[in-house]
Amino acid sequence: AVIKEKMLTTLERDRLKIKVKALEEQITNLTNKNDNNINTTTKRSATRTVRKQATFPNDDISSNPYHDVDFDPPDIINYQLRRSYKGHLNSISSCAFHPKKPIFATGSDDEVWKLWTLNDNELVMSGEGHKSWISDIDFHPFGSHLATSSGDNTIK
Repeated sequence: AVIKEKMLTTLERDRLKIKVKALEEQITNLTNKNDNNINTTTKRSATRTVRKQATFPNDDISSNPYHDVDFDPPDIINYQLRRSYKGHLNSISSCAFHPKKPIFATGSDDEVWKLWTLNDNELVMSGEGHKSWISDIDFHPFGSHLATSSGDNTIK
């Protein structure tokens, strides 16, 4: 046991000697560098950029070029039903389109959300878990996540 303790203290001493030597070299390098740069000033550049705070748009309505323009109402006589999706047991309370892929999500009063394809009207996926009606549904801007909110005061 004494030999083991002596070996451990020798190892620790050697480690400390190496640390002291490295620190002494660092100090001499810094003092030599400071002696050479006493009269010169160096300007450091930032290593990362700092983002500016976002500003709110002007409350001035004159900055909106379409503020005083009147648009004709759409001709709803030419509107027609293109597709009908059947899959929810109750009414649909929200709908969201994927930002990149041809799919969309629906949330319903039956506490279920569903993903649909736009082209084939096929059900891709559905999910449950809320204890009340789904109040809203939306995709992450990159399309990587789907979030739902519910009347049970939860977001999933």
